[in-house]
Amino acid sequence: MVKSKKWAILLLISVTFNVLLAGFVGAQWYRHKIRPNPAGDMIFDRRAALSTLEKAEKKEVRALWKAQKDMFRQDIHEFRAAKKRLGLLLSAEKLDQMALDQTFEELAAARYNIEKRLYLLLNETAETLPPDLRQDFFRRGFKGWADRHDHGTPPKDS
Repeated sequence: MVKSKKWAILLLISVTFNVLLAGFVGAQWYRHKIRPNPAGDMIFDRRAALSTLEKAEKKEVRALWKAQKDMFRQDIHEFRAAKKRLGLLLSAEKLDQMALDQTFEELAAARYNIEKRLYLLLNETAETLPPDLRQDFFRRGFKGWADRHDHGTPPKDS
């Protein structure tokens, strides 16, 4: 009886572990295949967009993006630092409204800098690509946006 009880406990642990593992794998699959961009569909997927280009065009676009890489890193570092400071200020025992307002302004400015830099880079990329490649490149990069906006077709009635 003791041996069968041990085996039953081990079986229960094994089944529980396998169910949790299957749930984790399923959640990851759902997140990356069904909803690949939970942060927002307007974020540009550079890797997906690059997959539409031939070797020469990829090299040219990668060079444009590589030239901005360090500046993007700096902007993102500033955004994350401001976000962390804001979280610390909001969770403090006593709220310092002036510091909160200033930190929020820093956070908003950092976010704006990232978006502005991305816009300028996307614009520069668009200028380097011929129209046919540009259309495929940006449709793929903004896949969620392109899926929601059928160009030339009137919106469907809800």
